[in-house]
Amino acid sequence: KQWYQRRVRDRYLHTNCLATLANLSSKFHSFHPYVAEKLLNLFGNFVKKYGKLSAACGSGPETTEVQAAELSTLQDVIRTFLEVFNCTLCYSSRNNGALIYEMLHKRDLFSRFRTHPTLSEHLPNIDTVLGCLSD
Repeated sequence: KQWYQRRVRDRYLHTNCLATLANLSSKFHSFHPYVAEKLLNLFGNFVKKYGKLSAACGSGPETTEVQAAELSTLQDVIRTFLEVFNCTLCYSSRNNGALIYEMLHKRDLFSRFRTHPTLSEHLPNIDTVLGCLSD
């Protein structure tokens, strides 16, 4: 899957797969720890790629259309991931201890987007739930 993620830059494939997860996220029940870990690792890969690309676009005035389109795609993918996490925490947090455990361990992945204008809308709820559970 990671090979496919790196080689194929199909905006609609990633967006549609994640939109399916977002639609089902309110019904997630008893995530296996391996699945939770891999889901957050995939999210981490997109966050890392977004960070590198946004740094490259911000460092020089010569941002190409391809870079701008890829940055927009990554924002959509990250926003959908945040929707999945938010919905899962809102509707089925009691049944998904493994996912919450992984989110608590990789909490720093979310901190980058607290001040982002378009990606910060789901973070207050995610931070509130994780903050209550970490104490």
